[in-house]
Amino acid sequence: MEKRFPLLDEEGWREAPGWLGNVNVKQFILPYWRSLALILILGTVATLSGLAQPYFTKLLIDDALLHRNFRLLVSISLGMLGVTALSYALNSWTGYRYMQVSAAILFHMRKAVYEHLQRLSPRFYASTRIGEIVSRLNNDVGEIQRISADTFLALTTNILFLAGTIVIMLYLNVWLSVLTFVLMPITIYGLRRTRRMLETETESVRQRSSDLGSFLVETLMGMRTTVLMTREHYEIGRFQQANDNFVTALLRRQRAAIAAGLIPSASLSIGTLLVFAIGGYEVMRNGMSLGGFVAFMAYQSRMMAPVQNVMTLYTNMATLKVAAKRVMQLMDAKTDVDDRGALRGTTIGAGHIRFNSVTFQHDRDAILQNATFEVPVGTLSVVLGSSGAGKSSLANLLVRLYDADGGTIDIDGIDIRQYPLAELRHRIALVEQDTFLFNGTIDDNIRYGGDTVPPPAFLTLPGSTIVGDRGLAVSGGEKQTIGIARALARNPQILILDEATSAMDPDLEKKVLAETRRAMSGRTIILITHRAYLAGMADLVLNVQNGLVQVASCSKSL
Repeated sequence: MEKRFPLLDEEGWREAPGWLGNVNVKQFILPYWRSLALILILGTVATLSGLAQPYFTKLLIDDALLHRNFRLLVSISLGMLGVTALSYALNSWTGYRYMQVSAAILFHMRKAVYEHLQRLSPRFYASTRIGEIVSRLNNDVGEIQRISADTFLALTTNILFLAGTIVIMLYLNVWLSVLTFVLMPITIYGLRRTRRMLETETESVRQRSSDLGSFLVETLMGMRTTVLMTREHYEIGRFQQANDNFVTALLRRQRAAIAAGLIPSASLSIGTLLVFAIGGYEVMRNGMSLGGFVAFMAYQSRMMAPVQNVMTLYTNMATLKVAAKRVMQLMDAKTDVDDRGALRGTTIGAGHIRFNSVTFQHDRDAILQNATFEVPVGTLSVVLGSSGAGKSSLANLLVRLYDADGGTIDIDGIDIRQYPLAELRHRIALVEQDTFLFNGTIDDNIRYGGDTVPPPAFLTLPGSTIVGDRGLAVSGGEKQTIGIARALARNPQILILDEATSAMDPDLEKKVLAETRRAMSGRTIILITHRAYLAGMADLVLNVQNGLVQVASCSKSL
């Protein structure tokens, strides 16, 4: 059975309603509707006050200056000052507040993506580069936030300002207005053509950026191997190639953006020249007042900014669409394991484990076949078998990192799918061979598990010791002792050690297992190992070979 996550597939992505696919945008926007409504109202007032300013110029010239009316001159000047101050204050407040609200909305979207990633199974992460995920979670969601903050309020105010400007210009002079707008259809047509090109080039930039980020994440994590294999020059060459691909894509997109910006700039410049020439001629033959002409030119010059802004925002939508598509692909990745079959309030009691004819396949390879056995409460069970035999699959199935393809797994007679995932993983602690430690002290890492028990006596380093990034400042055996201590701090009902003592020397291993057994007295321990001598301390031995589980009893203890 093949499991596939088409996250990176560019074909067949689903343009679902709601902009971000599985993300229901309404649930993020509705809590802020009052703030958004106030922003829109005050933004409208700011736009209308900005529209009044050029008209004050007409009144100033035609009614005050040409009639030498000083009192009217002062009144109009004060009026212009007041309107300008009001417009500036409102624009500043609405811009700041909108940035604040949009950041909150986009954080909740990013949180939704992050929570979805937490629910995905190891199959997803086995087929997807971490750098790709980080790029989409950070860069693409950030791009959505940036464009949203720049776009939606600006789009509303610019369209409103543009509509008001057009009305006033038509009122001042119809024919000059027609000259201004005559090239607009050509501009819109050209922009529609260039937007398609922008979408393609933007998508290429985002992908090349993800490739570069993935390369850096992977090679920095594997720097020790790179140095030991003396492959530094090889990796520098790969880095150069990834960077060159990114820069090439970036320059292609920049050329497309220049072409898109040239169209509105050229058409508006030609329109301005025509208006200046014909409008000036109208003033000279007294067909239009000087104040009216100056006001019209002011409106036209102000119209250029919102027109260019709207056109720029239109082209930015290409970037937004690409970023939203990439985020949506993350959200569309299906969860293999979920809480849909769980019964609320179901809790694990004693922790009696039973596998009932369990079958499990990874991709197309059968890992477990018809596995049937029981693990009684309070036993130390040792699981033996060669590498790849399916030992770790038993642990992964118990904590539901995967679900079985056939059969059932019961704890206390209840199918584990009926336990809420949080309850299951709280009561069952899994320590793996490659223990992950966070950059901090040993005590910090133990407290990550919980504060229910003190650190075990088998720890060889002081609790204040800094373990470094991913625990690189301590040895492999020390990392594993910290991992077991962290699991014991959870006070679990069932403890699974999956090769969790493989880096320890025999003396330390014996000490750790003895202390662990005392700490877990009356509860269940499952020790997965390839070290056959550990079977001598087990109450129960499970042999896993070729997907088959054979059970043997043993009554020895440490």
